[in-house]
Amino acid sequence: MMNTTKAAKMMKCQSCVCGECASSEIGNIYALNSALDNAYTVLGVGLVFFDGNKNVTHLNQLARNRLELPEEFILTGMDIFDTCFNQRSQVELKSAIDLLYSSKTSEEIKLTLPIRGEENVVMLQRLDKTAFGINVPGVAMFIFKSDRNNDSSSADVARIFGLTKTEAKLTLAIVNGKTASEYSEQYGVSINTTYSQIKEVLAKTGTRRQAELVKLVLEHSPGLEKRRHNNVTVLVDRRRQ
Repeated sequence: MMNTTKAAKMMKCQSCVCGECASSEIGNIYALNSALDNAYTVLGVGLVFFDGNKNVTHLNQLARNRLELPEEFILTGMDIFDTCFNQRSQVELKSAIDLLYSSKTSEEIKLTLPIRGEENVVMLQRLDKTAFGINVPGVAMFIFKSDRNNDSSSADVARIFGLTKTEAKLTLAIVNGKTASEYSEQYGVSINTTYSQIKEVLAKTGTRRQAELVKLVLEHSPGLEKRRHNNVTVLVDRRRQ
């Protein structure tokens, strides 16, 4: 007689909250990282995780937007350093990450770097584990938009003198004593582009030299009045190289 006894049906965890199955662990890890993503996004902080080989294992939406990266960035295998940072910043970032891995005393490093033409404060922190349950050491990169350039002052300068946002930022850099080469290097633009922008600013403001531009801006931008005696005399002797 044929045995008609059926094998017991395998029960599959449907809730992913039992804490005993692989699905549960993966679900909990994903939920935790999603919560972190949302929290940092609300705080206005970009979040990027690197593994031990400096490969990106995860980034939140704010970081993706700020770095102007596609949704499938991680899957494409693109290099975040070459894609988003100028040569000088690449060297600083990679050196900092190497230092975090090799040093037992340094747990975090802060840098000020240009990202897509805007200055940002970047904090790197060593982690015991990287994102999404990868059980290896890693580094988290937090991106904070810097207010060092004084956005309100930049808006005032743009409004008063009829300048674009980029031209106003360059003007404030000049007022703060930066040379064309320093500005070019800091923001990752060519020196020729910077000189062309300076010429355009001088033409729009009716000035002939950078020293005249500084004097004009300080006289018509009350918020910058405190810097008058610190910068005008410095820029008189700054010339093109």
